[in-house]
Amino acid sequence: LKGYRVIQKYDVVSRTFHWISAAVILWAMASGLFVASFAHNETIKAGIFGFNASLTLAFIPVFAGRALWR
Repeated sequence: LKGYRVIQKYDVVSRTFHWISAAVILWAMASGLFVASFAHNETIKAGIFGFNASLTLAFIPVFAGRALWR
Protein backbone atom coordinates (compact mmCIF):
# COMPACT_ATOMS: atom_id res chain seq x y z
CA LEU A 1 0.00 0.00 0.00
CA LYS A 2 1.69 3.10 -1.20
CA GLY A 3 1.69 5.95 1.29
CA TYR A 4 0.60 3.79 4.24
CA ARG A 5 2.69 2.48 7.09
CA VAL A 6 2.58 -1.22 7.80
CA ILE A 7 2.01 -1.85 11.50
CA GLN A 8 3.79 -4.93 12.80
CA LYS A 9 2.42 -6.54 15.92
CA TYR A 10 4.70 -8.09 18.50
CA ASP A 11 4.30 -11.74 19.36
CA VAL A 12 3.06 -13.04 22.71
CA VAL A 13 6.54 -13.78 24.05
CA SER A 14 7.78 -10.24 23.30
CA ARG A 15 4.72 -8.70 24.94
CA THR A 16 5.13 -10.95 27.99
CA PHE A 17 8.80 -9.97 28.35
CA HIS A 18 7.79 -6.32 28.02
CA TRP A 19 5.11 -6.40 30.72
CA ILE A 20 7.25 -8.39 33.15
CA SER A 21 10.01 -5.81 32.68
CA ALA A 22 7.55 -2.95 33.14
CA ALA A 23 6.18 -4.47 36.35
CA VAL A 24 9.67 -4.93 37.83
CA ILE A 25 10.68 -1.37 36.90
CA LEU A 26 7.47 0.13 38.31
CA TRP A 27 7.86 -1.86 41.53
CA ALA A 28 11.48 -0.71 41.90
CA MET A 29 10.49 2.92 41.41
CA ALA A 30 7.52 2.76 43.78
CA SER A 31 9.32 0.86 46.52
CA GLY A 32 12.39 3.11 46.26
CA LEU A 33 10.21 6.20 46.59
CA PHE A 34 8.37 4.66 49.55
CA VAL A 35 11.58 3.74 51.37
CA ALA A 36 13.18 7.12 50.70
CA SER A 37 10.12 9.13 51.67
CA PHE A 38 8.04 7.25 54.20
CA ALA A 39 9.71 4.18 55.69
CA HIS A 40 11.28 5.07 59.02
CA ASN A 41 11.22 1.54 60.39
CA GLU A 42 14.52 -0.24 59.68
CA THR A 43 12.79 -3.64 59.59
CA ILE A 44 10.51 -2.49 56.76
CA LYS A 45 13.44 -0.97 54.87
CA ALA A 46 15.47 -4.16 55.20
CA GLY A 47 12.53 -6.26 54.04
CA ILE A 48 11.97 -4.14 50.96
CA PHE A 49 15.66 -4.05 50.13
CA GLY A 50 15.89 -7.82 50.51
CA PHE A 51 12.86 -8.40 48.32
CA ASN A 52 14.19 -6.00 45.67
CA ALA A 53 17.53 -7.81 45.61
CA SER A 54 15.78 -11.15 45.16
CA LEU A 55 13.44 -9.76 42.51
CA THR A 56 16.23 -8.26 40.44
CA LEU A 57 18.28 -11.45 40.71
CA ALA A 58 15.29 -13.45 39.48
CA PHE A 59 14.77 -10.89 36.70
CA ILE A 60 18.23 -11.42 35.15
CA PRO A 61 17.15 -14.50 33.12
CA VAL A 62 14.06 -12.61 31.91
CA PHE A 63 16.25 -9.72 30.75
CA ALA A 64 18.63 -12.14 29.00
CA GLY A 65 15.69 -13.94 27.39
CA ARG A 66 14.26 -10.67 26.18
CA ALA A 67 17.59 -9.65 24.64
CA LEU A 68 18.02 -13.04 22.94
CA TRP A 69 14.42 -13.20 21.71
CA ARG A 70 14.84 -10.13 19.53
